[in-house]
Amino acid sequence: MSASTALPASQVLIRRMGLADLEFVVDEHLAHFPDNVFGQMGRRFLTEYYRTFLDGPHAEAVVTVAEGSRVGYLVGILDVREHRRLVRKFHSRRLAWHATAALARRPRMAAGLVRRRISVRLTALRSRAGANGNGSEAIAVLSHVAVRAEARGLGLGTSMILQFVERAQNSGAQTVSVATRAGTAGAGELYRQLGWKLTRERDTFDGRRIELYDLDVTAVR
Repeated sequence: MSASTALPASQVLIRRMGLADLEFVVDEHLAHFPDNVFGQMGRRFLTEYYRTFLDGPHAEAVVTVAEGSRVGYLVGILDVREHRRLVRKFHSRRLAWHATAALARRPRMAAGLVRRRISVRLTALRSRAGANGNGSEAIAVLSHVAVRAEARGLGLGTSMILQFVERAQNSGAQTVSVATRAGTAGAGELYRQLGWKLTRERDTFDGRRIELYDLDVTAVR
């Protein structure tokens, strides 16, 4: 596949992610986000994490297929409060079990850092859930998007992002948010080209600098 040649639309398919895609998605996560703490928790934990996006209408999980091969994926949350409720109901025990098993297999992993990462994640979800629940601004969250190296430059990532934005609009979101690595390591330039606004920067608990972008979807209806 040549990155310099645009593929005909008939050869590209963005479809719903299924259980059979999880191995591919986990492989790509580990390849694209090697510093991500969830990935360091091991394949079983990461598989369960991605399973949470397959349940119900409150999350988006898609895979892009080009020339018959899977080349990218995207997951995101359309309704944070409802997605979190389903995760707690159907996945919390398995996530906790896999996390415990991962720590047992990796005694050198800093458990304090893992706890802080989960705490930060839950705090953000509670904040956004509160916004969704009290009539304030409804926020959708683009969680992860990745395209294999041999398929970059074809606009596949952009297509998945635009489809997610449309789904978020249809779900009633007013803003779509995403976090990416700061500088050339991240995808900030792509989001800026698509009209997203850099709203803030911060350091993560493990020392990485990230940029947070928002898109006002009410302005692009």
